[in-house]
Amino acid sequence: MGGLRAGYMARVAMISRARQLILPFTLSAVGIGWGLHQIDWHAIPEAFSHWNMSGFGMAIMGLCVGYTARICRWQLILVRLGGAFPLGQTAAIYLGSIGLNNFLPMRAGDIARVVWLTRANAVGVMRGTASVVLERVLDAAGLAAIMLLVMPVAEPSVWFAAAVLSASCGVILALPWWFPLARRLANVFFRMLPLPTLRKLWEGFADSLEGALRTLRNPAIGALLVLLTGVVWCAEALVFAGALISLGVVWPLSQVLLLTAVATLSTILPSAPGYLGTFHAAVIWCGRSFGLEPTTAAVLAMVAHMMLWLPMSVVGVASLAWLPPLRADGQHGSVSNV
Repeated sequence: MGGLRAGYMARVAMISRARQLILPFTLSAVGIGWGLHQIDWHAIPEAFSHWNMSGFGMAIMGLCVGYTARICRWQLILVRLGGAFPLGQTAAIYLGSIGLNNFLPMRAGDIARVVWLTRANAVGVMRGTASVVLERVLDAAGLAAIMLLVMPVAEPSVWFAAAVLSASCGVILALPWWFPLARRLANVFFRMLPLPTLRKLWEGFADSLEGALRTLRNPAIGALLVLLTGVVWCAEALVFAGALISLGVVWPLSQVLLLTAVATLSTILPSAPGYLGTFHAAVIWCGRSFGLEPTTAAVLAMVAHMMLWLPMSVVGVASLAWLPPLRADGQHGSVSNV
């Protein structure tokens, strides 16, 4: 009887996981289908007629600078959370998670990043999760600043750019003060739920996130995190500029920044591994909006995706050799919830 019940529960879990993948793979299929519809196969040679290899060098430089800044930023957050961790292992965990994100759906690499942290006894599950969330908050603020800079005007003035960047930095640095208020409001909601386990998980996570946000109360640390976030997105824009230059296309800075923001935001959508389809559709739409021919826009999407996906997949998979396996066994220390 127990074996039949276990088999039934296993089938139910398998069906549930399969259903969770329906939406991501459907969106990817739609994006790929729409992208292929844009291509005039006879126009592909014309799209590559101005090929320039220097764009690849620019993209590789952008990836190196950008991911160095990302790793240093995450290391700084971990140190402030009490995680004494060698920078080399931080880099291996970060790059390994990127490699997994490129091959697995639903941002599985971010989950793996927290698991690896706990296996290394650096920080607990809650603080590890809070470090990833804080990193995402900083990235979201950077993208919001880019969108505000480039959406209202084609070429923002110096004063407008300074005002937007100052406001964005102010919102980030004010997080430690307005989060406690938001937490109290959330606590009211969770107390209404008859789920004590969920309330306990929320309280532990909120404690860790509030601890992570306290790092921004130090002006020097907060400014450094903001600076590193700026470097991250400037380097990301350099990759897209490299993709454009490799096709012989030169855009104004504002358009390159908008392309960077739109393409990055598309990765939030559920999709197949490697953001197939959704990323390409976003880049094609943005390219056509700025006057590219449909085939050239589709080729730009493929080139930009390859520049972002291939190098980081190779480096990410290679980094897995320095990391413990993710299967649950007792060989890598206990997992703390703190």
